[in-house]
Amino acid sequence: MKIRSTFKARMLCMVALLGTIMALTSCSSEEIAQDDSGKTPKTDKNFATFSSVAPNTRATMSPTGVFKWEPGDKIYVKDDKGEWRESENTPTSETATFDFIVPGWFSASKNYTVYYTGQNSGRDKANIWSGQRQHIPNNANHVSQDGDCGWGIATATTGTVDFIFKIDHKAAFLKFTPYCGNNKLLNGDKVKLTNITIFSNNDIAGTYTLNPAKDQLTDGIRTDTIINLSTTGGEGEYDDGFPIPAVATSEANACYVVILPGTHTLRVRFGIKDLETLTTGYVTKEYPAFNYAANTIYDMPSELKVKDYSPIYYMWDAKRPYWFRHEWNKEGYVDGIDQPTNPGYGKEYPKPGSGDNRYYNYEIGFVGEGTHGTFNPASPQHVPNANEMSWYVMYGDPHWDEELWTAMGHIHSGGMWIKKKANISGFRSDLAADNETDMRTTNKSFSNHKVYNDYYKHLFLSEKPNYFYLPAFGQYQEEWFHYISESGFYWTSSACPFGGETAYSMQFGSGGIVVEGRLRAHGNLAIPFE
Repeated sequence: MKIRSTFKARMLCMVALLGTIMALTSCSSEEIAQDDSGKTPKTDKNFATFSSVAPNTRATMSPTGVFKWEPGDKIYVKDDKGEWRESENTPTSETATFDFIVPGWFSASKNYTVYYTGQNSGRDKANIWSGQRQHIPNNANHVSQDGDCGWGIATATTGTVDFIFKIDHKAAFLKFTPYCGNNKLLNGDKVKLTNITIFSNNDIAGTYTLNPAKDQLTDGIRTDTIINLSTTGGEGEYDDGFPIPAVATSEANACYVVILPGTHTLRVRFGIKDLETLTTGYVTKEYPAFNYAANTIYDMPSELKVKDYSPIYYMWDAKRPYWFRHEWNKEGYVDGIDQPTNPGYGKEYPKPGSGDNRYYNYEIGFVGEGTHGTFNPASPQHVPNANEMSWYVMYGDPHWDEELWTAMGHIHSGGMWIKKKANISGFRSDLAADNETDMRTTNKSFSNHKVYNDYYKHLFLSEKPNYFYLPAFGQYQEEWFHYISESGFYWTSSACPFGGETAYSMQFGSGGIVVEGRLRAHGNLAIPFE
């Protein structure tokens, strides 16, 4: 096995189409399927037989794969008249070798170039598709339809019109085996891998010409920098996608993607769905610039790390949390009474005069700052005041991201990346983002609808240290829980000079971000910002 940078690479020194990939214990020829040549007797002299070489004459393969021809495979050869000729027969089942019958004139040379362009292309043109599909884990049969291609030199063996050849494949192949060892919620049988989307800094898909003279694929048209592999639509347990184990297991979910060889910087998103809550999201991994060679399978590191949060909600400037003594994970939890964790209700929400210090501070009127816990600006760790929050809103370069996370025993997605204050030019506490209003004494709101969707304008890993992430934790309104995975609600320390029942908070969703006065009785997050 050859090691290529941080990726394990397996050379595909094969004689046939990259087909079903199965585990092997050795490379002996006894393990190779017997010849299903499919040769048809011919009386017409204007044809030739092109035979993939026998198992005992081909190059040694990887100990982890068997590569076979399959039904529907064809080859193309230019004959002595310069005309393209297509093989007349095709295998009736998977086979290690095959005799292709090709009509035409093949007597002027002892060598001809044989082209293999997969099952969705032809002649010397190959399509590496931007939309690929795999229905069964650890099965690469689909690559013949999604871009596998190559050529080989056929050599006459008897001085007649019988030729032998082996294919040198010219696509590159990525193998992903996603697993999540840090969050057991992703290992459940109701959580599935639905797709893998690959973003490249240059072309990895398109229609290309097989060019033996340059020993590469050239003349790309209808090219694309994105490939999506769908893993849904299989039979039975694989209809909704593949499982996500706690450790890398090829048998569980190995996925294969065909790409154009070359040096690429890749960003890969693993699409995940919770079948129980219908939550969808993704986990992103980035791979630095690397030269992906033709005729090679690359084992891509595929550990998915999903962060688990423990959000605590408060009414504005309350001494105790919204669900104090009624938390979602308390012993003796009662559904419908205690804290709801998915959209629903809990009857033990904070009420005025209850004496448990969960209700908002109504002693502070139109103007003032919080006095309890993180609401108190004098606290070492405190929430932003209204002016500071306006700078985050207007100049924090907000990026909405559907990245997956978990909280309160459930899988969720969605949140906002915002610049840290050290990276916001002009950031100040005494005036708002217009540099003239003090929101603590003058009622004003700031909104920003220039919110980038991370799918289209993403932050690279190298950029993320300049930002911090706020999950869309939703909000409690009396007994009801709303908007988790859709919106985030975060308190400031500042009362709103509009009414004694309001305070400033920041809200965001995929379409925008705003800081404005909201009812103090809402249950929001109260955390320091970076």
